[in-house]
Parts: sequence; C-alpha cells; structure tokens
Amino acid sequence: MYYSAIGILAVLILFIVNNDILFGRRASFDKPAWKMYRKFLFVVLLYYITDILWGLFESRKLAAPLFADTTLYYIATAAIRALKRADAKRIPIIALTANAFDEDVQRSLQAGMNAHLSKPVESDHMIRVLGELVYKAEEA
Repeated sequence: MYYSAIGILAVLILFIVNNDILFGRRASFDKPAWKMYRKFLFVVLLYYITDILWGLFESRKLAAPLFADTTLYYIATAAIRALKRADAKRIPIIALTANAFDEDVQRSLQAGMNAHLSKPVESDHMIRVLGELVYKAEEA
C-alpha cells in the first residue's frame, strides 16, 4: 500500500503544480517546448499511476499482475532487436531484476538481452558487465 500512497500524493502534487500546463489554459503554453513538456508530464503521470496500481496489487497479494512489467521488457527487447537499424542489433540491453533463477536468465537472453543481473546487484560485477558490453558494441 506504500506505493499507492506515495503515488497518490505524487499525482496530486503533479496536478497542483502543473495544472495550467497540463490543460493548456494559457496561450503561452501552446509553444512547441511547452507541448513537449506537457507530453513529458503525462508520461510521469502514467508512471505514478503504475506505482499506485503496483501498490494495490501488492497489498492484495495478487502476484500475476506484478510480473506484467517484466514481460513487457522482454517484448520491448525483442521489438528493439527486430528493428531494421544497424545499431538495434548491437546496443547493450541488460536485465536488472530480482528474478534470479536459471530460467529467468535464459528468458532474458532468448528475448535478445545481452546480460542478466540479479538484485541485489554487486557494483563490481555490474561495472564489469557494462564495460564488456560497451566494448563489444563499439567493436561491432
């Protein structure tokens, strides 16, 4: 429920502070920079709503929806790798998750990720993996 409470407070603050910008109540907010900022605020709002839902699912002990975001990461990785751009194949993508079983690692690699790090992550290991992947990406 902690996630939900913080998320609700964040949404309220977002609306209070950015009310005019979100709803374009002034003509000056119709300029391109303000429109881009408005889009950013809506993305932040979606993030807060996700936190609210996460907290509700967790408080009700509904496990299945809590792993939906992980599945979305696998789908996003596969979509990036399928792009017809040269860099789509070599850009480093690393799973950083609490899922540490062998099948979780295999699922990440099958989706096209370059590495799988489990939480709690050891900083030395993460730096080494990042260095190796960046080096490989630059060589390609």
